[in-house]
Amino acid sequence: HLAKKTGEPQRAELYYSKTGKWFEDLIYPSPDGISVYYHDITEKKNAQLALQQTHEKLSYHINNTPLGVVEFNMSLQIEQWSKRAAEIFGWSKEDLQEQKSLVETLVYHDDISMVEQAIHNIVDKKYDNGVLQIRNNTKDGLVIYCEWYNSVLKDDKGNVTGVIAMVHDITHRKEIQT
Repeated sequence: HLAKKTGEPQRAELYYSKTGKWFEDLIYPSPDGISVYYHDITEKKNAQLALQQTHEKLSYHINNTPLGVVEFNMSLQIEQWSKRAAEIFGWSKEDLQEQKSLVETLVYHDDISMVEQAIHNIVDKKYDNGVLQIRNNTKDGLVIYCEWYNSVLKDDKGNVTGVIAMVHDITHRKEIQT
């Protein structure tokens, strides 16, 4: 009805429960009536739904893990900054995007060279995963100890595109050790 009323082509996706199939309906109005083309899109739609479910599970895990989740691209810009990361460091993703140097903001000055070496190793493909124990700065000026569990992200050609890290605040453990 909308196609006929507006004179504009319409598209709809419909699920037919008796067969368990998805169809894409392409509806084209003309002065003489309406043409409707049906395409079986079951395979495509099931793949989309599976991907959506996987994304929802991963998002749930990221938002409910006791570790902070941080994703950086190769320009050291934050792609993802979990709620727990914000709790650990005190900064929001937007706060950090406004900083001149992310490394100098987050990393305690004496540990910057260690982080720069780790970044260099990632870029040079010397390792794909690793743990880095460093001191970090918080927004309110505290220095905390963190373990960063880093995994290199690559595109389909094997080129490094970024790093995703799980961050564990181990300050309490360090205080007990001293």
